[in-house]
Amino acid sequence: MFENKKQKKAFNCIKNGISLANRLNIAVRFLTLTTSELQKENIEYSPMYLNDNFRKLKQIIRRTKITDLIKFDYIKNSDLRRYYPNKQLNDKIIFDYFKVKTNEGNGVLHVVYKGDYIPYNFLVDCWNDLHNSWNINIKRINSDNRSAFSTAAYVVAQYLSNQSSSYQRSSQSWLWTIRGYYKRFCEFIAYCKVKYYYNPVKQRFYKNRVEVNVFEEWLQLLLHLLKPPDRTKQIKLDIC
Repeated sequence: MFENKKQKKAFNCIKNGISLANRLNIAVRFLTLTTSELQKENIEYSPMYLNDNFRKLKQIIRRTKITDLIKFDYIKNSDLRRYYPNKQLNDKIIFDYFKVKTNEGNGVLHVVYKGDYIPYNFLVDCWNDLHNSWNINIKRINSDNRSAFSTAAYVVAQYLSNQSSSYQRSSQSWLWTIRGYYKRFCEFIAYCKVKYYYNPVKQRFYKNRVEVNVFEEWLQLLLHLLKPPDRTKQIKLDIC
C-alpha cells in the first residue's frame, strides 16, 4: 500500500492519533490547503512558503478565541452551544494535527486535525491572506456502525496511497499523540517480541497459541501516557 518507510510511519501515527481522539470523544477533521496558480506564478514565491504559511496559520488558529469568531461575524451567539458546548468565551481554539505534504497541483497540504470546530470562512480568509490561495476543503470524519477508527484509517490510507501524487513529507504537533511517538512505539514492539511469541511470516503475536492484539495494548498505553494517574489522589490513598 505504501511506497516507503516514511509513509508507513506516518500512517501508523495518523491512525493511532485518530483512534485516541475517538476514545477521548474529540472530533477529528480533514483539512486540505492548496496553492493557487496566482501564488505559484508570483515571482517571489518559493515552494517552502507552503509549510511556512501553514506554521503562521497554525499560530493564528491557536491564538484565536471564541469571542474573536463572534466579533468578526464568523459565528453567531446562537451557534455557541452547537459548536462549542464545553468552552468559555475567552477559551482559545484547540488545534492538534498531523500534516502531509504532496506535490499535487501547485503543492497541497492534507491536514488531519483534532480539536475544536473552525469556521470555513475563517479558514478561507486566513489562508488567502497568508498564501494568496482560497481553495480549501474541510470535513469531519463521520462514524457509522463500523468503528470510527476503521473508517478514519481507511480515508487516511487513501490520502497517503493516492497514485496521482507523490508523498513528500509529514509533520505533527506534539499533542497529536505523544512526544517521541515512533521511538516509543518501536520500544513497545520490541518489548512485545520478548513478552509474546512473534510469527514473522504472519506478523502476529501469540500467547499460548492465542493471537494477542498488541495494537490494542499500545492504544491503552497511549491513553495512560496522555492521562497519567492523579498523583495527589494516589498519595492520599497511600496515607489512608
